[in-house]
This record gives sequence, C-alpha cells and structure tokens, in this order.
Amino acid sequence: MARTGQGSLAVLGGTYAAPRPQWKYFNRQGAAQLVSLNQTTPRPIVLRGFSKARDVAASDQFVLDTPAARRRHFDDREGHTYCMHLYLDYQDGRWPDVHTVRFSSGTHDWEEKSIRVEPVRAAKTAMVLLEFHQPQGAAWYDDLSLTSGDAADHNLLAAAGFEEEDPAAVETQAISAGYEKQVQTLLISVEAAAKSAALADALPALGRQIDALAASVTGKGLAACFPRELRDLDDAREKLALCARLLADRK
Repeated sequence: MARTGQGSLAVLGGTYAAPRPQWKYFNRQGAAQLVSLNQTTPRPIVLRGFSKARDVAASDQFVLDTPAARRRHFDDREGHTYCMHLYLDYQDGRWPDVHTVRFSSGTHDWEEKSIRVEPVRAAKTAMVLLEFHQPQGAAWYDDLSLTSGDAADHNLLAAAGFEEEDPAAVETQAISAGYEKQVQTLLISVEAAAKSAALADALPALGRQIDALAASVTGKGLAACFPRELRDLDDAREKLALCARLLADRK
C-alpha cells in the first residue's frame, strides 16, 4: 500500500498492548524523527505528508499550547487521534511550540496535509510525529517532507518514503560502528582535558575533534540519518564556548 515507490508506514487501530481492551495512549502507533535545523535567523518551516485511511473514527480536537495540555494529551487516557505534529525547539531555549494537523476520518484515498510555520525566533530542532491512536480502522503514511527557508526542494527527513531498501539507511548502518568509536575517542579527550592544568589550550583541539566527527556524517550526505548525534555535537560546541568564556573571565 504505497502512494509512490514500494512502501509506506501502516498503522492499525484496536491494537492493545495492555491486559484490558482499551485504547490507552501507550497503545498509540506512528513514527517520529528529530531534525537539527540550527537556524541563525527565523526562516519558514514546512511539513507535508500524505495519508490514506480505512474506517477511522473522528479525531479529538486538541491544542498542545501549554505544558498542562501536553501532559493531558500524552497521559494514560482514552482518545481518538489521527494526525501529524511538528514540534519546534528554539535557539533561545524557551518552551517549544507544537503545531498539529488532523487527517480526515472515515475511509479515503491519499490525502495531503501540511503545516507551515513562520517562526519569530530562530529554530534549533524540529521533531515530526505521526500519531495514530484509534480503537478501530487502519491508516497508511507516505511521502513526508520537511523543508526550511528557501531550500524548498531539499527534504530534511530521512527515509521519508518508508521504503524497505533505502540506500542512506544502509550506508548509515555501515558507518555507525566507526562513528561510535570516534565518539569514544572524543570522550577520552574530554576527560583528559578536564584533568589538564592547561585546559584553555586543550579546548581548540576538542573543537576540531567535534568538527571532524560532524563532518564524517555530513560529508557523506547523511545528516538526516544522524539528527540526535548532530544536535549533541552542537551542544558540545556550545559548552566548549562557555568553558572558554569562563576561563577567560578568570584571568
């Protein structure tokens, strides 16, 4: 069941993981992916996706605009959800925004839905969440895309077509072991620098290690497959810069 290609993401209602036959939230199905945007200035962000449905009940209306609303939504509860979320985390560290679009209920062929956000703050990360939480029916997702700024033809999502044989996924698996070894080498260098009497002199070398580690992924065009790792490397750069400022203030 594919819109294009050979595959899609299939989700089924009435699938219970608990002893009692209830569609509590922990029985939800779907998929999620984190993307490092690292905007320096606010740029438009657009999420698009297609879904097909069979005998799906109407979705509940909800707005996830406050921490309390999100706790209620993700709590142990019964509900009906068939939607696509876009979470945006910002460079200033303030509480992230959640934007949601619901797919139509009932039975329908491939339906396109989109979310366009014009942020007033530079976005740091985005998380796409496909959520299906239904007591019945089935749905399929396919051909997702996430774009930022003027690069409307550059999809930031990995495996967005849910194909069984994805070349980027195969290459990611092939280099993941080597990447982890580089991470361990970096951690050893960080521990050694922390014990050094000349910590300030060691910081530039740590920065170069971090840049080389990121380049080992981005240089192969696999940034979309390593979103969490690249986010962590960005955080490491920020911490190095903070250490450098603190050491400079002590002089």
